[in-house]
Formats: sequence, structure tokens, C-alpha cells
Amino acid sequence: MKLVALSEKSQELIGSIRQQTISDSETQQDFFQPFGSKEKIFRHELVAWLKTSPQYPVTLRYKMESLRAALLEDLHGSFLENEEIDNTNELPAPWYNKVQFVALLIAGTVLAICEGFDGIAAILGMFEAVPSSVIFIAGLAFSFLSVVVFYGFDLLAISSNLGVKLQESSQLIDVFLRQIEQIKLLRKKIDEYYPKVEQLSGEDALNELNSLKEMIAMLKHRYKSMDEAREIYETRLHAPHIRIMKLVIAAVTGVLFFGGGFFAGQSLAMAIAGFFVASVAPTFWPILLVSVAVGLAALYTYWFIERPGLENLVGRWFGLDQEKIDALADEAIIAHQLAKLEKLERKLDQQINHCQEVSTLKQTIQTLTPTETPLLQSGNEQRGSNVIPLSPRLKGAGFFTPLPNQEKTAQEDLSAIKTLQ
Repeated sequence: MKLVALSEKSQELIGSIRQQTISDSETQQDFFQPFGSKEKIFRHELVAWLKTSPQYPVTLRYKMESLRAALLEDLHGSFLENEEIDNTNELPAPWYNKVQFVALLIAGTVLAICEGFDGIAAILGMFEAVPSSVIFIAGLAFSFLSVVVFYGFDLLAISSNLGVKLQESSQLIDVFLRQIEQIKLLRKKIDEYYPKVEQLSGEDALNELNSLKEMIAMLKHRYKSMDEAREIYETRLHAPHIRIMKLVIAAVTGVLFFGGGFFAGQSLAMAIAGFFVASVAPTFWPILLVSVAVGLAALYTYWFIERPGLENLVGRWFGLDQEKIDALADEAIIAHQLAKLEKLERKLDQQINHCQEVSTLKQTIQTLTPTETPLLQSGNEQRGSNVIPLSPRLKGAGFFTPLPNQEKTAQEDLSAIKTLQ
């Protein structure tokens, strides 16, 4: 029986949940009896525990799902060699990348504040009736919005390019995605591992294959157990108040892009008009027409390219990341992953049946009496070699293809028996 080493994270979560359940008067059961206080657990016990769905208070939901993700990671680690474990450890970003990231963060924030303020102030400044106090307040609001857009888009790209990880608070959906990732890794590892089981002896190989089959059943159970969470996240994502908030913020941000395009078009149109006339007003209708056209082009580009990302950013404020929810709840992805698990389960069934047939065949050969399988008959001169007449049991079992005279040479029979053994 193979042992699985429990990581420090798994042990900490077990201790924390156990302590909380003891202090909670509503919870009178210990979920972790198979674990005890051990640092290792038998693999079949861990698989059996992961296959269960114990009842627990809602306050323990995050910790319990985090523990399942950590235990799946421990289970996957039990299949890895030491070199593979070392390769999974990521190196931290060098210090100069972190310094550069901080510098870009400061520079980008200042630039976003200026762009946001300038864009709306320039648009409102075209109207003389608008008081300066209103322009100032609107400028501050759009500056804040511009900074939010910078943090939601450009900052993520900068951190990715420099290899600097942004610290984000882990949410329940992140824990579910960790479980899904570990389920995928375990499936791939089992698919690579099960053909090597043939190298074990007959009984050991059969036990190991059955153990792997139980593991696949557990992975299917864990994957399907997230259906309730999938439905909840889908419902929240399409809630009316979330959709309205996304639309409002997307529309307000669109004003920034329209303003940037408007004044870019205005500058270009006035520069070209300067070649033909000495002076021209920004409100001259050809200039105004070009400005509006370029502004609409900028708004059109934003609406179909950057708006979806901004709406996802708004969703992330409420723990509703569109990309994460798609990875968790997309029906096509779910069907694809379950199909792969079922395909691997069928492979294991075929391998188990093969091992059982070989085991039965070996037992049949071992129970044959010496009178049924004489190893040598002398005096047969028809073929010039020692021959063995096939017994009725061997003929009926169909293990050998008899010759026309129902006999085979001793050398052929011995080689066939050795092959089966």
C-alpha cells in the first residue's frame, strides 16, 4: 500500500478545520478520523475520503474546498519523482524586475490621472456655460476611472512581462479552479502510469489497477460535485444589477476614449487646414466633422476590443471573473473533461480484464496434474522428436492450436507455458 505525504498546507488546514469544528456547537463530527495526527496517509484512504461529501457549516466552505485542492495536489505529488517536483517550483522574479515594476506603476498612475483629467476637462471646456468647479470635479472622477482602467489592463500586462506576481486575495472560485487543475494533472499522470503496472506481479498489478480505477471514480465525483457552485456563479454573473453596473462604467469610460479621439482628430484637421488658410477656429464645421469622426472611430474600437475586458474587471470587483467562471462552468469544457476521464476509466477496465484473464490462465496451468501434461514421451519416431499429446482439458480450454494428429512438440509446449507464466 502506497503512502501519500501530506503537505504543510494540508496539515494546517486539517488542524484549523478540526479546531473550528470542535469549538462549533453545531458540528459534532470529526471529518478527519482517517488522518489522525499523521504526516502520511495510505493512498486508498485518501481517495476514499476525497470521494465523500460530508456535511459541514457554510463558514467552513472555503477551508474545506481549499483542503480538497491541497490533498489533490498531495495525491498528484505521490506520482512525481524528486526531479519532477523540483521542476514544479517556480523561481521568483529578480529584484531589478521588481524595481522596474514599481517605477512603471508610479509612472503609469501619474499618466492615467493626467489623461483622465485632461480628456473630460477639454470636452467640458468647449462649453462656456459649464462652471470650472464642475469641470474640476468631473476631471477628478475621470482621473480615478482612468487609474482603474490602467490597473485593470496595463498593470496586468506589465506584471506578466516582468514575471512579477500580483498578490490577490484567493476566492472560492480560485479554489475550485485549483481542484480542476489538479484533476487534469492527475488524469494525465494516471494515463502515463497505468501501462507500467504490467511490470508488477499478477496480484500486485491487479490491485494497483483497481486502485487507479477508484482514483478515476473519485476524480469524476469531485468534478461533478462542483455543479452546484457552477450554477450559483452563472446566476450571479448575469444578475441585473451587475449587468447595469458594467454598462454604466463601460459607457462612462467610452467618453474618455471618445475625447481622446476627438482632440486627436481636431489637432490633425487644424494642422492640415493651416496649409490653406491663415487661421481656423476649432468649431469650424469641417474641423468639427473630422474631430467627431475620429472620436467615434476611437469609441468604436474601444467598444468592441477593450470594453469586454473592462466589464470583466468590474465583475472581478464582486468575485465574478468572466474568464474564471467560463473555465469552471462552460458546458463544452465540462463535457470534454468528463469524456477524458471516462475514456481513461474504460482503458483501465480493459487492462483489469486482461490481467484477470492472464491470472485465470496461470491458475489453470498450475492446477493441471502430471498425467494430463506429460513433459516427455519417448519412443515416438514419427517426427523424430519428443512429443506431448494434448490432454482433453487443454484441448477444451483452447490454449493451444493442435496439430492434425492432435500433438505438439515438447519444445513448443514448454515455450508456450513459459510465455503464459
